[in-house]
Amino acid sequence: TTAGTIFANHAAMLGYNALQIYFEDKPMDIVRKHLACMTGQKVNNFKKMSIDDASTEINSIGEDTRKMMSEHLILSKMPDGKTTVEDIEAQIMYYINNLGFKPDLVVIDYFSSLKHSTNPAKSQWDAQASAMRKIKEMAFKYDMAIWVLQQTNRTGISKDGDSSGMGNIQGSFEATQPVSVWLTLQRTKEQRQNFRADIIFNKTRHSQPKEDLINIKFDNSTLSPLLNTDLITSTTTSKH
Repeated sequence: TTAGTIFANHAAMLGYNALQIYFEDKPMDIVRKHLACMTGQKVNNFKKMSIDDASTEINSIGEDTRKMMSEHLILSKMPDGKTTVEDIEAQIMYYINNLGFKPDLVVIDYFSSLKHSTNPAKSQWDAQASAMRKIKEMAFKYDMAIWVLQQTNRTGISKDGDSSGMGNIQGSFEATQPVSVWLTLQRTKEQRQNFRADIIFNKTRHSQPKEDLINIKFDNSTLSPLLNTDLITSTTTSKH
């Protein structure tokens, strides 16, 4: 969620239309994360603030920044475990047709929260693979980038027991076949304590394999940028 929020926030600040779809978090929790992105304050600070203090903090962001966020970012909470890819496409069509908001970037947080199929005869793994293929086709159809977030098993949080990180994804490996880029975020206990992480490029379909990003800054409390600006810009603006 931290990574997805950073991607969506940064894209909006660059003037791209970003749609962040989430299932498990409360709406205000996601809003607080974006406020942390824009102010450098810790997320928890906004929980302790009074409404007046929070309003003062928001006003300090600056009119231009607030305008960019209001015009280029939509946060959409959808039903957990009941939302299909078709439901997401219908939501996107609503934004396009009724609000004139055509997303350049969509963040789906997260894959296991989707209802992968309405066909009870389809196996869980086949349903996941089919859902990911539908997401890929949706990206091509609407000419937009889609980041699909997925949690790992508990061992996937740390690279101590698995240097590749590829063995810890929840769900079917078949679901990773259609994707163009597959990143794994992993941290040792020491990195977690020092707000650091590694990003592993498990797959880059349309280009040469990228160098893994080792020991980059990753701060869940303030949502400060993951990477340098040039790299984030390249990631969020590349299609599909």
